Amino acid sequence: MVATDRVELWHVYVLALCLGVVNAFDMPIRQAVVFDVGADGFGILMSALGVGSLAGALFLAFSGRGARPRQILVTAVILGVAEIGLAVVSSVRMHVAFALLVLPIMGFSLSATNAMANTIVQSASSLPCAVE
Repeated sequence: MVATDRVELWHVYVLALCLGVVNAFDMPIRQAVVFDVGADGFGILMSALGVGSLAGALFLAFSGRGARPRQILVTAVILGVAEIGLAVVSSVRMHVAFALLVLPIMGFSLSATNAMANTIVQSASSLPCAVE
């Protein structure tokens, strides 16, 4: 995929399934249960994910470049590594603080990966736009 600079739709699906794009939305609630922080803590953890997502969307909007396969791969790998880090964080002494550092990174990479994947899929579509 990266060597040829060509991304096909099945590449995007496999990458998303393997690195857990859907799983990122569940992570704050799991961490809230593991850390026993209650509703307020869950809100803070979810806000950390949202701040990162907003930063990722704004970065892509103002970077002015189109979606590139290497960028998708890098952001998807960062998302996977962040999720693995968050999964093992319960053994760290300051686990909530660590989660608050990792969740924005996860949100950034989640937003960037999804936006770039959607851009590539929509750009490759041969269907005409039927908006009237």
